[in-house]
Amino acid sequence: MAAENTFAKPPMLRKGDLVGLVAPSSPFEPEALESGIRFLESEGFRVKHQPDLLERRKGFLAGGDRERADEIQRMFEDPEVAAVFVVRGGYGAQRILDQLDPSLFRANPKIFLGYSDATCLLAFLLQAAGLVCFHGPVVNEMGKLSDTTRDCLLRLLTQAEPMGPIPAGDLRWIRPGQARAPIVGGNLSLICSTLGTPWEVETTGRILLLEDRGEKPYQVDRMLLQLRQAGKLSSIAGLLFGEFMARRLGEPEGHHREGMDAVLEENTRDLGVPVVCGLPVGHGEHNVPLPLGVAAEIDGREGVVSILEPAVKLHE
Repeated sequence: MAAENTFAKPPMLRKGDLVGLVAPSSPFEPEALESGIRFLESEGFRVKHQPDLLERRKGFLAGGDRERADEIQRMFEDPEVAAVFVVRGGYGAQRILDQLDPSLFRANPKIFLGYSDATCLLAFLLQAAGLVCFHGPVVNEMGKLSDTTRDCLLRLLTQAEPMGPIPAGDLRWIRPGQARAPIVGGNLSLICSTLGTPWEVETTGRILLLEDRGEKPYQVDRMLLQLRQAGKLSSIAGLLFGEFMARRLGEPEGHHREGMDAVLEENTRDLGVPVVCGLPVGHGEHNVPLPLGVAAEIDGREGVVSILEPAVKLHE
């Protein structure tokens, strides 16, 4: 049997539903936003965002802290909004966590989709509000999704059925084995930044997902060491590594991956749980969406990672 889910699931997304767009982190290019909106509308969804979304830039942030916090909460309070999608990552979401009201989110469970800097918001929704949430593409990337990512995203959000096997990509098994537990995690840098806060990731008995971009192998080594010394790797059920992209576009990806794989293996081979790297999740060509707080299975015998239960529920 799969591990029992203890997180509330949001209602599934349907054609014609209204998707609210939020910008909790860095500013973004209007062209990328427009391309993402065209994608959502082509799939039959309506889109809503604040009228000043493009104009309210404040330095390296997409608006003031209170402004960005209120934006997210208004979208969750709005009864017409069925899902809330992050426009862009970058930096800034962690600045607003202490301005969010967990009870508001618990009272209004909705699909929340984002990754990278939005990892801390995903952690907030899991830890403070007890909601299933979704690690996946941001809106300013949706105009250029791979077919694999697009198909997985629509199936995950619009069908109250288990996602099943995650597209394998180039899986590399550091340690084989089997595990069944809810998935938690996201961007490694942001996971580390939440340590010591009320929203730090709870990993005991769970499958931990980690990915990152632009970090050198020694920097990833340092962050994995921090997780280990914080006790976050001692009681996990399994470990999934997504993409760890090179710092510079011109850096040979093969050489980078070889060094990164060595760091991942050295830091995890003694954990006594299944460890997989190369999952097509994160900042790579594919960013297959994954539901956090939903039971998954790592099966080393079959060489697959699967989502075992629906991430959304039927409308009442």
